[in-house]
Amino acid sequence: MPTVLIKRYPNRKLYNTEAKRYITLDSIADIIREGYDVEVRDHDSGEDLTGITLSQIIFEHEKRDSGYLPNMLLANLIRAGGDTFGYVRRSFQASVHAVRALEAEVDQRIDMLVRRGEMAEDEAARLREELSRERLSALVDPRLVDTRVEAALHRLNIPSRLDMVNLQEQLEQLNQALDVLLVSEAAPAPDTE
Repeated sequence: MPTVLIKRYPNRKLYNTEAKRYITLDSIADIIREGYDVEVRDHDSGEDLTGITLSQIIFEHEKRDSGYLPNMLLANLIRAGGDTFGYVRRSFQASVHAVRALEAEVDQRIDMLVRRGEMAEDEAARLREELSRERLSALVDPRLVDTRVEAALHRLNIPSRLDMVNLQEQLEQLNQALDVLLVSEAAPAPDTE
């Protein structure tokens, strides 16, 4: 999908250059949820303000929907600093480049088979279409996405949703044990007389 260019003016207003209208931070979040990339640039200087704007969106959601992000996640992001985001970006870019190189190699080999007469043009077209469908299904399969996200969070030492659920269960068990202990200590001692 194409990148939507947003310009920020000195009065802090945001202008969607594609839709040709002013928008809000929530509108930018909606654009991102629709699958588009956004780029936010200062109208006067051209400075890239995308990261700052996305951080503002997260901040506003956190302020409105207290608990939008777990505190542990936010603390780990601060501890890791900018290196975390750089690492994620570099890893993603390397993955994209590797996939593109692999796709180019597959296309070259299919072309070579067609030139040698070992594969018919229509057969090559069907093979390319099938490979394209498989790539697309791998990209949109939620189980694969969840697995990749879990692995990335683990590498960055950021707790996943499952980690948080397990931690919550452990906290509940500890609270129950503490309640039992407090009740037993508060009970009057039996008379020994």
